[in-house]
Amino acid sequence: EHPSAIVGEIGLCKMARWTRHYAEGKAAALEVQRQVFQQQLELAARLRRPVSVHCVNQHGVFVRVLEDILRQNEGIDPRHVLPPTIGMHSFTGTANQAKDLLKMETQLLSKSMITDPLFYFGFSHTVNYAMSTSEKSRLKGREAVCSIPPNRLLVESDVHSSQDLLGGTAGAIAYVAWARNEPLHHIAKLTARNGISFVASVTGP
Repeated sequence: EHPSAIVGEIGLCKMARWTRHYAEGKAAALEVQRQVFQQQLELAARLRRPVSVHCVNQHGVFVRVLEDILRQNEGIDPRHVLPPTIGMHSFTGTANQAKDLLKMETQLLSKSMITDPLFYFGFSHTVNYAMSTSEKSRLKGREAVCSIPPNRLLVESDVHSSQDLLGGTAGAIAYVAWARNEPLHHIAKLTARNGISFVASVTGP
């Protein structure tokens, strides 16, 4: 009904509140979460929609889900069985984890007719700076931001109210510019262009 809509925010979160109250225990809850997430990725692939992925302390599980989908569809162009683009929402992983995903993408592109970027990495002031309470976590965040290729950077307002949208986005641009030691106007233009590329990957089934 909404052909230009993306799929998301979906994902994997070890900190999700409901997992602590699931009747069959946290391990079972996380397995349900994993199964539903895989189904949502497969839906996005079938409808050719980008996804926004929330992934907290579940990087390994995320990679395994992608590998499971590829294994179950062996012999098919790998970019046809995954969503056209995957945006890592308010990315809280490490620089090495970002590099792992980009390495996976490179391997997929070598087997595919599609050469467009797969992974994008979003950052927000709210999650990546304000919620980082230690110098160690802020350093990890800065290292992650600096590890992302320029054409994969996204900024996110990550706010609950549309009234806060502009302020949240401006804060995210300022955070990324500070982390990368680059001019504000450059990051604003760069991430605007990347954002358009990310959502423009909607192609329809």
